[in-house]
Amino acid sequence: MTTRELAPLVRLAGLACDAAEARLAALRRDETELRRQIAALDAARRARLTEARATDVTLRSGVDLRWEGWIDRRTSALGAELARLLARIEMARDELTTAFGRRSATDTLAAQARAQAVARRLKAEERGW
Repeated sequence: MTTRELAPLVRLAGLACDAAEARLAALRRDETELRRQIAALDAARRARLTEARATDVTLRSGVDLRWEGWIDRRTSALGAELARLLARIEMARDELTTAFGRRSATDTLAAQARAQAVARRLKAEERGW
């Protein structure tokens, strides 16, 4: 193939790789946000445990137990969401690996085509054509 014929393929492989990188980056941002939310819930729970006193009205009325239950359910839901997201990240990483390989291969083919074109041109010049 000539350099001109490979150009659209090289461009397409580059765009596919860039898109795969963008998808993975977006998933990583989502992962960071989920981990931040889980950490915030854990921090709130720890802060409440250090503040809790036997004379605390919320502790006596059972509101604290409901809050603890909500924290547990929310943490569990976020953990499940994080697990699903991590699976999607692994798939996106595989897609990125494939896209990067294709881009590298097309770049290599284009470089070889350019080198062959230069070699043909030099050979033609040597012959005086």
